[in-house]
Amino acid sequence: MKIKLPDIGDFTNVDIIEILVEVGQIVNKNDHLISLETDKASIEVPAEYDGEVLTIDVSIGDKISQGDLILTMKTHNQNDSSKKKESARIHNKPLDSNTVNTDLL
Repeated sequence: MKIKLPDIGDFTNVDIIEILVEVGQIVNKNDHLISLETDKASIEVPAEYDGEVLTIDVSIGDKISQGDLILTMKTHNQNDSSKKKESARIHNKPLDSNTVNTDLL
């Protein structure tokens, strides 16, 4: 999942002053990913999902604006949805004539 800079107000070209995660790191929702500095304040950008950081697409000193790519991560939600699809596929397969469907008993 691509993680982009959310709306942080009327700021553009904001300086990245710190990257708080590493590739391979597991993060939880609301963990801080990067720190930004504007003329008025320092801002820490939180993770919106639980997951693993796959790539970091910014560097300290870069200037970013709303919608710019920060990093890519594999979310736990992506794993859960593929497991649910596989489970649905398995449970929805037709029964053969030798199988008793206990749901009907």
